[in-house]
Parts: sequence; structure tokens; C-alpha cells
Amino acid sequence: MNRVKSGLLISVDGPNGVGKSTFIKELYNQLKLYNSVILTKEPSSSRLGVFTKENEANLYGLSYAYLVSADRCYHVETEIVPNIINSNKIVITDRYIESSIVLQGFDGVSVDKIWDLNKNFPIPNLSVLLLADEKIVEKRLADRTHLSLFEKRMTRKDEIQRYMYAKEFLSTKGFNFLTCYNNTLLDIENNISKVCHFVLSQEVIK
Repeated sequence: MNRVKSGLLISVDGPNGVGKSTFIKELYNQLKLYNSVILTKEPSSSRLGVFTKENEANLYGLSYAYLVSADRCYHVETEIVPNIINSNKIVITDRYIESSIVLQGFDGVSVDKIWDLNKNFPIPNLSVLLLADEKIVEKRLADRTHLSLFEKRMTRKDEIQRYMYAKEFLSTKGFNFLTCYNNTLLDIENNISKVCHFVLSQEVIK
């Protein structure tokens, strides 16, 4: 795996209910002051990504891990790489390989197998891991009208611990993590400032 060298790839990941959507929206508003920014997500918005999302309750283990990896391959080839390499843009993806280690790991797939399926995808320039207090995450999810299969099956404590493990594992593979605790609105502001500081230090926006 190689780190992207033209534009910037920033992944944002973390437990369900940690506040990724709010964080990414505010981060986009700040970064677009410096450069063109593309927002994307996984599963992707393609037909393959929609199929992947719709079948999270129908496929398990290796079958679903392969499907997620196939969608990520399409996502990387059609959205991430073209916008970074050809257009020199900042790409922010909501979820990336960290989620596979957490969710497919919970589904019984070994971390070595998950890594084998994902090891040829680009390493983000920055991997933002959002965490929050377990009780705060539980409260946020309680306010939702719909929960995914993984949200129903996994406890918040287990999910947080799995993301911390994903960070430890991927750090050994060259991933550059910024761990942010996202408990309050002030936390969001401070965390976005940290990411912007990183971006401003990169050659892409000089």
C-alpha cells in the first residue's frame, strides 16, 4: 500500500453514534476554504454499494467481507483515486478499512484475512478516529428511529474497543491516526482545528 502523494485522502471512522456526520459536515465547511473537497462514503453510492448495504442482514462472514472489499475497490478506482491523483483535491471518506476490521471482525473474519482483502488500497494521508464516552454514544443511538444490524448486535463498549484495536493494527501497517474524542460541540471544534492544522502543513495546499 502507498500513501496518496498528489491530493489528500482523509478517512473518518468510529463507532455508530459517535457523531461522524456532524464532524464531516463541519470539516468540509472548513477545508473548502483552502482547496476543493470531495465528500464520499462507504458503502459507496454506486449500485454495488447499495447492494452491499441492503445485504448486511443477508450475508455473513467471508461472503460479506468479500462484498465490502469489492465495493471498496470500485469506490477507490472510480471516486477516490481520480479526484486525488488527477484533480489534486482533498477527499474525505466516511468509513474506510477501519470499519472492515471492526465489523467483519465482529462477524468472525480474522484480521489477517480482512487485511489481505484490503492491503492494496491506498493508505489515507490522515485517518481520523472519532471516539466518545460509551454512555453518550448509547444515548445518541437511542434517539434514532432505525438501527443497522451491526448496531443492534454489537454493544457500544465492544465497538469502541474494536475500533481501538483497529487503530493499533493499522498503525503497524503505516496508517497515520489522529484520535479525537467527540463528546461535545466544543470537542468537535477542537478536533476540526487539529485536522485543518494537518492539512495546512501538507504540500497540496501550499
